[in-house]
Amino acid sequence: MTIIFGVFLLTLMVITALAIVHTQHLFVAVILSGIFSLLMAANFFLLDAADVALTEAAIGAGISTVLFLGALTLTGEAERYRSSSVNRVVALGVRKMGKKKGRQEDGKEDWEGDGEGGEG
Repeated sequence: MTIIFGVFLLTLMVITALAIVHTQHLFVAVILSGIFSLLMAANFFLLDAADVALTEAAIGAGISTVLFLGALTLTGEAERYRSSSVNRVVALGVRKMGKKKGRQEDGKEDWEGDGEGGEG
């Protein structure tokens, strides 16, 4: 029974995550992210991590959602909707930045961004 409930929670989390990504309204995205945090808290509780579940419910679903809603009220009406073209541009930019990090001359990857490749 616990496994079935866990699979059900994970399915709801995937559906919620996809809905967050595909929505055009920021208010809906904020509310769905709060729902996602509550589902994550229930999943942590199911895994016998009650302290982590309580923290996720308080901070993830409570404080973060209130802060996002407060920030959303301060934005202008034109900024409350996101366009899919902006999402594509951001995704392409992140992808290009990941490729730009590239390889150094000695073949090691530069993850720090300082270009020196040494210990830091």
